[in-house]
Amino acid sequence: MNPWISASCILAVVLLGSVSVSGGNKIPDGNKLPDNVQRVLDKADQIELLTLDPRVFRDDVKDGFYGTQILGKTVLKDADTRKKILTALKKGIQEIKERQESAAFYPRYAIRATHKKTTVGLMISFDPPVILVYVGEQHTAQVFTTASPEPAFDQVLRDAKVRIAPKPDKK
Repeated sequence: MNPWISASCILAVVLLGSVSVSGGNKIPDGNKLPDNVQRVLDKADQIELLTLDPRVFRDDVKDGFYGTQILGKTVLKDADTRKKILTALKKGIQEIKERQESAAFYPRYAIRATHKKTTVGLMISFDPPVILVYVGEQHTAQVFTTASPEPAFDQVLRDAKVRIAPKPDKK
């Protein structure tokens, strides 16, 4: 057998093996909120649920959320509402098995929580379902989720009479 053909076959097998081992769109182990962020959420002095306008994304947005325009917000004052939102968020993160590839990032929601002097921010898109995690002003992590928390978020925002950004067109 031609040595070049043998080498090409071996290379192809190695490459195909590495692709299948890497898992393609499989969610990596450890897809969870960082421990320090989870601690702030669990012990927060204040938690806000925000709705964002993902069409307005730039550094000079006045009173924005990491460059995104805030449409409205509500403070999660009672324990039941906090639990509803944080449980839905955790469930969405635990449910995700494969990430959805998308060229777009359409964050329509955010959570801002403060405990003592630490503020964390979660910029949340359900299309594609991904969460950008911030501690203070620093982007520190990216976590994948399903869209399952969205109805709970919408219900809390509607109950508080907060405007919600429209879903993206699926053209």
